[in-house]
Amino acid sequence: MRKEEKNILKILEKQIGKKFKRYTEDKQGDYDENFVIEKNNSIYNLRLLNLKEFPDCITELSNLKRLSILYSNINIIPSSLKKLKHLEYLNLRQNKLIEIPNIIGDLVELEVLNVENNNIAIIPEQIGDLKSLKGLLFRSNNIKSIPQSIRNLKNLESLFASRNNITSLPDSIGYLGKLESLFLDHNEISQLPDSFGNLKNVKIINLSYNQLNNFPNLIKKLSSLEELNLSRNNISFFPELNHLPKTLRSIDLSENPLQSLPNIFTKYQPESNLKKIYIDEEFNHLFDEEARKYWIDNKNYRL
Repeated sequence: MRKEEKNILKILEKQIGKKFKRYTEDKQGDYDENFVIEKNNSIYNLRLLNLKEFPDCITELSNLKRLSILYSNINIIPSSLKKLKHLEYLNLRQNKLIEIPNIIGDLVELEVLNVENNNIAIIPEQIGDLKSLKGLLFRSNNIKSIPQSIRNLKNLESLFASRNNITSLPDSIGYLGKLESLFLDHNEISQLPDSFGNLKNVKIINLSYNQLNNFPNLIKKLSSLEELNLSRNNISFFPELNHLPKTLRSIDLSENPLQSLPNIFTKYQPESNLKKIYIDEEFNHLFDEEARKYWIDNKNYRL
């Protein structure tokens, strides 16, 4: 470890009142530890817990790849964070952040950004500058919208935006060609943009606890979809629906004010890969005899 890094660790240890656990790259620290991991004689992974403010000295760790500051009272990210040009992983969940600064766009090597469980109201447009980003997590904040610049996140594979105040999605979401997991549950979404049907690689979608009134017909365009959760919405109407993605294995429609179900659910489809339908018991009578035998007698549904 370089002398400069040793001095920074001493400053940090004084702030947290305890010594860091030190590991090689072959061993990760426990979840409740302040730890540092060295690689090639330099600090590449640092985790701190229970801080009162963001330590500026961290931004002098020029080779740092992974930074986690968790369960702390940090409400502001300093602009000096942009010095960490090689940062690939940034985890600031369980703090008191009120914003993501515009300088976040300078962290061009960032692959994972986690700001869950904070007080953030706005995702800045500069998020679109993170061309290497694969995972974006901002569950449990106060966010109302997702910026159009998300279209630039061509490598994004996972988007976790649950438990916010999101009312609509940008048209640009359809440009996320590598997206596989999309969690938007516990929001206020009432409809989906047409571009949503362009998410050809998405496998898991959770839109439960929203305000959808109709079953989104564009779901049938999602050719890789495996799991779809639409429970606890206001869905009563189904558009003409003559097929589902062949890859779909599970669909949850429970706790919706359904008035009817399309034949694609109520008629047994031997060629379908659908293995689970989660639906309320009161709709059992809508299934034909073969479908009842498959879905109900074999308990391939949930009450």
